[in-house]
Amino acid sequence: MKLMTSACFGLLAVAIAAAEGCSSSNQAANPPMEAGTMAEGGGGGSSSGGASSSGGSSTVGEAGGEAGVYGDTGQPACDAIDLPAPAPGAGVQYQIALTLAGGQERQVCQMVQLDQDLDLNWSKGIMTNGSHHALVYGTPYNGSIPATALDGETIDGTQVQTCATPSLLWHTTAVLAGAQHVTPGPGANNLPQGTLPPNVAFKLKAGDFVLLNFHLLNPTNDTLNACYKVNLNGVPDAQVTEEAGTIFWFNDFITVPANGTSTAEMTCPITQNITVPAAVSHAHARLTNYVANLMTGDPTAGGTMVQQVYQGTDWDLPPWNTFSTPLSLTKGQWIDYHCDYTNTQDINVAEGQDTTDEMCMFIAPYWPRDPNLDFCISANGNANLGGHSYGYGTQTGADFLSCFWTTPQPTQVQAVTGGPSTSGVRYAFYSCITQTCPKASGPITPYIDCVTTNASSCQSQCTDLQSSFQDICAATPNTEPAPADAGADAGPPPVNGCQAQYGTNGSDGTCAAQAQTAAIAASTTAAQKAELTAQCQQTLCSAECAADASIPDGGVSCAACVGAFTGSTSNPTCLNQLTLAAVAAQTKTLAQDCVTQCFTGCITTRVTSCTVDCINNTACSSEYDAVATATCN
Repeated sequence: MKLMTSACFGLLAVAIAAAEGCSSSNQAANPPMEAGTMAEGGGGGSSSGGASSSGGSSTVGEAGGEAGVYGDTGQPACDAIDLPAPAPGAGVQYQIALTLAGGQERQVCQMVQLDQDLDLNWSKGIMTNGSHHALVYGTPYNGSIPATALDGETIDGTQVQTCATPSLLWHTTAVLAGAQHVTPGPGANNLPQGTLPPNVAFKLKAGDFVLLNFHLLNPTNDTLNACYKVNLNGVPDAQVTEEAGTIFWFNDFITVPANGTSTAEMTCPITQNITVPAAVSHAHARLTNYVANLMTGDPTAGGTMVQQVYQGTDWDLPPWNTFSTPLSLTKGQWIDYHCDYTNTQDINVAEGQDTTDEMCMFIAPYWPRDPNLDFCISANGNANLGGHSYGYGTQTGADFLSCFWTTPQPTQVQAVTGGPSTSGVRYAFYSCITQTCPKASGPITPYIDCVTTNASSCQSQCTDLQSSFQDICAATPNTEPAPADAGADAGPPPVNGCQAQYGTNGSDGTCAAQAQTAAIAASTTAAQKAELTAQCQQTLCSAECAADASIPDGGVSCAACVGAFTGSTSNPTCLNQLTLAAVAAQTKTLAQDCVTQCFTGCITTRVTSCTVDCINNTACSSEYDAVATATCN
């Protein structure tokens, strides 16, 4: 048996979230993060202002939120950005503004609708100086957008919304544009005119919605009013013969130890013959070196280097590497890229959205477009799992499997957002991958891809067996003691059976016996005795106690009627009978709670074991075997 049970069953939250942008190649893929593609930038603040669109002077959207967002010049923040709109019919201009308190980091999103067909050939975006990014995404929505976001919240997407990451709200299909700072640096992360030839363009239709995403950090103590303004410039549709795409690859598994160094490496396949005119990197402040290489094939299967396609050390404004002659890549080649980090802080750092986290990306426009290539989508439809992510530790594949199934996993929201509050749980879980040795890392991503694809169906199958598991739990003794170091948030300990606790019918097991002892103690406290005595005096013994009301000790007849608790059913006195009734009711409640807790733990353990068994022994058996036998030698 390859079964490895997990005491916590949040079910494979990160195995699923590892490709939180998963969707099939014929649908919208959710990129799992939003880091500067053709843009730098970082988390924003409280939103104000709105998005507007214009081609020449025509306005198709109105500003939302507060009016009069002022920048450092005293003019509205977006008006302060000098970026003339495209001529009518030649493109559109959008803008989104936000206000950040001192030290605040946040990002905002807004859906805006095109009023014209657009063959997007180049873009120019400008954002208020700062980190982290500003982007425009394509989406699959035309005509209308859902009133309910992907996270289940009802929102008006056409208004500026705070968003932990766009992929938690809407599906996205492509990265269309980025931004440079108001004060340009060496890395002006736009798609300049001439990068794509005049016959290549991103295809957009009237009625399509595009997503504006602005993420900024205000490192000062003062309020910052900021804006992202972008032009999407088109070419005549008649001259377009190829659709453009954007490679937007993101390594989900990064850890950088406190006061230490590390490397994050990822490799993905070229899925069809393409042309790449330029490439750029993206990472955060701990980056010391970045390299991307074109390989003859899968590096884990002997692929060798063809040429270097990018190298740099700049994390904040990495410059584009525009090739003098666009690269012609062929199907079957791979691109392998890695980020080297040095962490000078006393905290562990994990992959995530915030500037306190880390990233490692490879970004490049190309043509003709293959949606699977954009986000390194696997054959199962999972973003960022179409290739391999490498570890640089010493652990074997078997060590990874043990870690993967026993380490508490971040929730999907924690995995796709980030920030200091969840850094610890992300660091611990991602270390399962990053601490694996390079040689044993190859089969891990295909295994996670398989788990991601099959976890839900396996869990559903096993959940349907709960009634049979309940019968098994009732007839099986528990052989799993609670972990000695289980914390308050650890959840119920693993339970294999509840035979002793349940007994034959729930009223004659250890739960009932323990409950009776606890119920007697709870029902005979001084306060409870006083309350029951008062009830006796006012009800069953009211006549005796009323007649003797003038007697200081309550009178002999009143005391005799009230009596005392002896626990004997043959004792007819009021206090004894009321106390017995209270003990019986409390015993039943406590016994039911005890049995329910045991059955909950037992059924959860068995559903978990069943699910993991379904994954590792059936759905992902070959992928499991490849990981389990992977060594570092």
